[in-house]
Amino acid sequence: MATETGSNGFATLEVDDGVAELRLTREEKKNAFSPAVGDDLVELIVAIEDRDDVSVAVLTAAGDVFCAGADVGVITGDDDEAGDHLFERLYDVQGWMHEGPIPVVVGARGPLPGAGAILVTSADVRVVGDDSALWWPEVGFGLTAYERAADLVTQVGWPKAAELMLLGEHAKLGAEEARELGLVNRVVPPGDVDDEARRLARIVADYDEQFGTIGGYLEAIQGARRDTGGAADAYAGFRERELGASE
Repeated sequence: MATETGSNGFATLEVDDGVAELRLTREEKKNAFSPAVGDDLVELIVAIEDRDDVSVAVLTAAGDVFCAGADVGVITGDDDEAGDHLFERLYDVQGWMHEGPIPVVVGARGPLPGAGAILVTSADVRVVGDDSALWWPEVGFGLTAYERAADLVTQVGWPKAAELMLLGEHAKLGAEEARELGLVNRVVPPGDVDDEARRLARIVADYDEQFGTIGGYLEAIQGARRDTGGAADAYAGFRERELGASE
């Protein structure tokens, strides 16, 4: 099984019998999402889409932390172009996970702030370690994550979404609470996260090989999700673009 590595060396891709595993490998920085990480993921996503033998993707990460959020040095730095590039790539990746042509299973461990939480809650099936906590700290950085707020309303309801987005790091969700809210599907010991995510992805791939219905199910789920949150997402996206244009 050959391994393809992104141009910056921060993500890898392996394909095995219908399952494509994307793996974050910026372990020394706790897989913080940077422009280079985003470029690697997009590059490898394109490689997946160029294939016709993939039924499901699984997103994992090397090390004890799946993704420690966006690279703080970039989002608080003076290089506006780098910051814009980071968020463009994050938008690309989460958009593919949320609305792409194949289902995505994620396996995550450790603290999951910001970009980490976004990646987890953009996947179709979510496995996290019992050491995990999710939170959305964007409000504390003055960021306009309105589309994420609208998406959370469709996932957990507006009172909880308001708490998570308006209180930022003061509204952390433990793994079990996230599961009870429906934000994650499985909570397992941290050392079992990757294997459990791969196991679930293998089940999906096997069903697709046997019956060929996974794509239809995914389209139905995505369509229902768009119907549920379409107007709110559209308004939130408009507000983000409007504010961005005025800066």
